[in-house]
Amino acid sequence: MCRHLTERIKIVFPALTAIDENADQVNPLLIGACALMLITLLVVAAPRNGRFERCVLTGAFPVQAVRVVQLNNIRGNMFNQYRWGGYLIYTLWPQHKVFIDGRADLHGEPLYRRYERAIKMKSGWRQVLDDYDIQWLLIRDTSPLVRGLQLLPQYALIYSDGEARLFIRVDGVNRPVYEAFKAGDLKRPPPLQVP
Repeated sequence: MCRHLTERIKIVFPALTAIDENADQVNPLLIGACALMLITLLVVAAPRNGRFERCVLTGAFPVQAVRVVQLNNIRGNMFNQYRWGGYLIYTLWPQHKVFIDGRADLHGEPLYRRYERAIKMKSGWRQVLDDYDIQWLLIRDTSPLVRGLQLLPQYALIYSDGEARLFIRVDGVNRPVYEAFKAGDLKRPPPLQVP
């Protein structure tokens, strides 16, 4: 397979082999540099037709829920949906650190198993939230964990939009946010303008 890849690279990027005509393999650093240049070119030259923005704004990510977090200064350790981790890093870091993101291989299997225990409400799911001192959760509407959190008096649902649900711990660092929510003073973002 490597030989075939090398041949394809030589066809697509003949300049890479012009350095050494006798080379059997292409330098991996040159491949990486060319890939980076190609990606940069695609990003810079990509048409600005709003497709990416529409994808983000129409349900692929919890855009409005993140705005609620930011507007209300929600603090403390979060528990988040696995598939939203990268987006949450992009929008909330460094103020917030995600519980988990798409790099499960980096985080290791034990953390992923604990995440799975909590999100699927398997035995010991409440202990996971306690062990990590979870102060707020941003999860999908369809997550089994929604049912469990609604039964626990120490968590309150303060935002839901049909895609995401935002729960906070009522007896923790977000007590002022909970009080604002109960009083009807929770700050909410304006509706999204989809291009």
